[in-house]
Amino acid sequence: MRDKVMKKQSLFVMLCCSCLCFLIGCGARIQMKVDSYLNQDLNISEYKSFSFLPTNNEKPLMEKQLFAFIRSEMEKKGYIYNDKEPQFLIAVQSGIQSQEKQHRVRSRPIQVYQPPPVGSIGKYGTWQTQYVTEGGGTYTDSTRWMKIDFIDVINKKPGDKLTYLWQGEVTSKGSLELNQVAKCLISGLLSDYPVKLPKSTRTIKLNECN
Repeated sequence: MRDKVMKKQSLFVMLCCSCLCFLIGCGARIQMKVDSYLNQDLNISEYKSFSFLPTNNEKPLMEKQLFAFIRSEMEKKGYIYNDKEPQFLIAVQSGIQSQEKQHRVRSRPIQVYQPPPVGSIGKYGTWQTQYVTEGGGTYTDSTRWMKIDFIDVINKKPGDKLTYLWQGEVTSKGSLELNQVAKCLISGLLSDYPVKLPKSTRTIKLNECN
């Protein structure tokens, strides 16, 4: 009797975990396209400390969240956050590009029975081919994007143009908001830093980066 109760409790726990996993999107995968540039003229190993360069972001809370995600990724790699004397600054731009698109319109043939006209008793009806139209309508195609620049401070002189240590870009299509996938996009983009990423596609499980 006790074993049966234990089995029922175990099944209940497993069911609850499965439902919870479904609700938080454990199985969701974020596919992204990444690309980067690495300045070969600089010795990247000399740059150990960083800070952030604020932008005129219309969403300061979102920018603050992005800074926190990037800082976490960089500190995992051994870099030090130094707001007083950083050796390089990190600038971030992000957003969502949305475009209205139209579903493809398709037509397919169907056979329709055409009965004989009234007063034609004894005559046969016919089968006729007609075409029905499917599809059409519009939908929103959304692309989430992020651009991260690492800007040299060590060799900065008044009047000089900005010198980039590294630049990275990531884009990802999907219906989730940018703040829901931002950590995954940053993780995918910075995963191999300071190695230059070839232009490629990566996939990360949403629950692995949140």
